[in-house]
Amino acid sequence: MYTGIWIMILDVGLFSHIPLLTLLLWRGEERIHVLGWIYLICLTITSAVLPLSTIWQVIKTRSVNRMPFYDPLLTTVGAALWLAYGLLMKNIKIAVPNALSLMFGVIQMAVYVVYKHAAIEDQGDSLQLPECLAGACEVKIENGAGCQNHLNM
Repeated sequence: MYTGIWIMILDVGLFSHIPLLTLLLWRGEERIHVLGWIYLICLTITSAVLPLSTIWQVIKTRSVNRMPFYDPLLTTVGAALWLAYGLLMKNIKIAVPNALSLMFGVIQMAVYVVYKHAAIEDQGDSLQLPECLAGACEVKIENGAGCQNHLNM
């Protein structure tokens, strides 16, 4: 519920006032350019920066279970292609937001790769049996009973 309220405040309150402010503060062609830049930056933030919030969860938990790999990968590939197109066409309005998206996508993928290895090492440690259980199995095996019998009791 709390998140829904913030989404409504930002969507209705902030984004609907941007055209109004540009109408009041700028005139003619300059207004169109300013409005375009504002919405390009907003689009970049929503598509590339917002998924960075999962990075804090990954760093905190040292687990990439809640972070998919293909989403940042496809975002990065798409941003790289659009950046190349913007540079080839010498269109700064395409190049700048996609350069930011590419940077944030690379950051997400780097965090995924770093903590993917940490998660594998942590899983290797967690697969070991506790000492009391391992000792109980050894005792039961020495006495002729199987480990299954001891665990199912």
